[in-house]
Amino acid sequence: MKRHIALCIAAALGLAVAGACGASEVRTESSVRALLFDQGYSNVTNLGLRGGAWLAEARDSEGRPVTIKVDPGTARVFATSRKVTIVRTPAPVHTREVVREVPVERTVVREVPVERTVVREVPVERTVVREVPVERRVAVVPRGPLTAEGARAVLHDAGYHNVHDLSMRNGKWVAEARDATGDDREIHLDAMTGAIVHVEDD
Repeated sequence: MKRHIALCIAAALGLAVAGACGASEVRTESSVRALLFDQGYSNVTNLGLRGGAWLAEARDSEGRPVTIKVDPGTARVFATSRKVTIVRTPAPVHTREVVREVPVERTVVREVPVERTVVREVPVERTVVREVPVERRVAVVPRGPLTAEGARAVLHDAGYHNVHDLSMRNGKWVAEARDATGDDREIHLDAMTGAIVHVEDD
């Protein structure tokens, strides 16, 4: 029994101390804002001491608009939900009728003979002669057996380029190169006369 009484007295003293602390903490606007922030309120506006209590408008933890009342003596917070009503009034519509007279024309159609001209096209064959310059290359005929460098020179003079894989086969130089059109060719040259004796696709 004594222990129960002691606990009640301690609880009463704790409430008294808490009330005193709470009362001292809400005497200023900054302390009220801190109290509301701790309790999850935001966007606190129009905060002021009116009628012996702190009044303000804010938003609760769910974002709803509320009206706040704080008791400065007990630091208790009372929140009341505010309803926001949007009233939309349609703009008046003024109609003005304008009557405008439009002249009506009557059209009389009279047929007039039309002269027609018939044009007949006759195809005429024309021959167009176009001169294309052709470059002629003269092969250099060596004096004696043709060397590898001589074979390359003969191929270059004959219009071939990118000469590669040059080898001697049965008395003939065989090489791979590209002709004037860019196609790959295999060319055979007579090693004695330097004449091109055979050309085939590579």
